[in-house]
Amino acid sequence: MATDLAGEFTPINMRSVKIESETLKFLKGIIGERYGISAAILSGDYTGEQHSAFYQSCIEEFIVEFEQAASSCLFSQREQDVGHRVKCYYDRAAYLSTQNKIEIATLATSTGLMTLNEINDMFGMEPFDDGDRRLQSLNFVSTAIIDQYQLDGTSKQTKGGQESGQKE
Repeated sequence: MATDLAGEFTPINMRSVKIESETLKFLKGIIGERYGISAAILSGDYTGEQHSAFYQSCIEEFIVEFEQAASSCLFSQREQDVGHRVKCYYDRAAYLSTQNKIEIATLATSTGLMTLNEINDMFGMEPFDDGDRRLQSLNFVSTAIIDQYQLDGTSKQTKGGQESGQKE
């Protein structure tokens, strides 16, 4: 590199360091015990239940600690008092199997939990026009209006005091 400043050139040592297998095994054991990381998680060969347990025991706790530490560093006490906080979100769906993603997508569309573009994003697909809408099954009714909903449904079934299936 050419510069106007005088200085000494120090070559970089590019030798790789070899870590003995016993030392590496010892370090992996310490990390596994401290953070509760199983061999299946480390190897990437885990089930949904194993990932859920790992999330609840390790990641969720770390996220809360990180949020609190970042909020206290970035915001004054006054800013924190009025509600300024750092909030982190962990995309658990990214680590699910395709079958589990399909189950979540089915639940999300029947309950209106996610938009269509959010479901596409879960599968790595591009968003599309008019995809920022939620679908919801009409088979579900709010518990606050369920009695009125049922009464309206029964009043539409009867016609003039007679049930709609009977002949006059």
